[in-house]
Amino acid sequence: MRSDTRRCLLAIPMLIAASPAWLMAQDFSSDPVFDELRRRTPSGQADDETIDNWIKTELSALVAADEPVDAGGALRTKLDALMKSDSTSPLFKETFYRRLNLLAKGSLAESPPWPVQSAVELTRTLAAMGSLETIDALGQAMQSEAGQVRYLAARTLLKMRDAVTQDPNRLTIYVNLLREAGVKEESGVVSEQIYGGLSISGNAEAVDAIAAILTARVDKYRNGARFDDSAETVVCEFLQNEDLSQAKAVEIVQALAVIVRLDIERYAVGRLQHDEQFAIELRVDRCEKLLEKLTRSNGEGKLSSGMQSGAVSAELKLDLLEWIGSESTAGRLNTAPWGVPKGAP
Repeated sequence: MRSDTRRCLLAIPMLIAASPAWLMAQDFSSDPVFDELRRRTPSGQADDETIDNWIKTELSALVAADEPVDAGGALRTKLDALMKSDSTSPLFKETFYRRLNLLAKGSLAESPPWPVQSAVELTRTLAAMGSLETIDALGQAMQSEAGQVRYLAARTLLKMRDAVTQDPNRLTIYVNLLREAGVKEESGVVSEQIYGGLSISGNAEAVDAIAAILTARVDKYRNGARFDDSAETVVCEFLQNEDLSQAKAVEIVQALAVIVRLDIERYAVGRLQHDEQFAIELRVDRCEKLLEKLTRSNGEGKLSSGMQSGAVSAELKLDLLEWIGSESTAGRLNTAPWGVPKGAP
């Protein structure tokens, strides 16, 4: 046997071992009707049903799997190969994404809900698809009781933000579903992703949604929730560069006043863990900077600089009163147009 032929034969097992996902993924379906359909433009109810049946089979296998992580990975490998195949038509892909959106949304809305890990794998699959057609399904994932599902959905929607801004009709849907999820969200980590998705410069609807979520978050903080995250820190950095209407600026100032008051009160008590202290210091700094910008006042960052220099609690509270006032003294924010009640209750 010639040496070059022998080398080629020896290489075959190595090529197969190196490409198991590719080899397995070429078997998109044992259904010849589906395989024929993916090569052309779908049209009509019968084609929709063929696609639906394929997707339903895959989703049923995923939710019934003993090892959802493995099943989810296999599904994503199959879908990746299906969508990247040169013989899969572009218009088939569009129809497939729309049908997947509908069926995945229904699956994620089922009662009782899917097992958490199965729902995680379905959400990961939607994320891997990266199609704007799946926004509704991702919005449904944002309603999950499982924080990991909500986080994956919010992170995926954030990644879609720049693309969705190019489609005005879809943008409205996108903003509304983030707003709906955001006002109910309990997790600061998820809220940060939601704020990020809504950080669309110059978009009044998005800023309005941010203000609504901020107000809802303040109510949670006021009622005992502990904020040890960077959600408001990040959104204040975005709002710092936005040109807000007077009415929206008032709404945001009123929310920030309460956040700063609650943060300073927690800080003054002391006994904070390192991550708590760091989160509060950073949040107060960004909130104070935004308050100074919106109110056009030069507070010289007294609260932030006082915290950094180790000011005692009495000094911090006095600096706070310059902003929010007390029963006997008016602060900057108690006057028109800001209308923050004295003490920012």
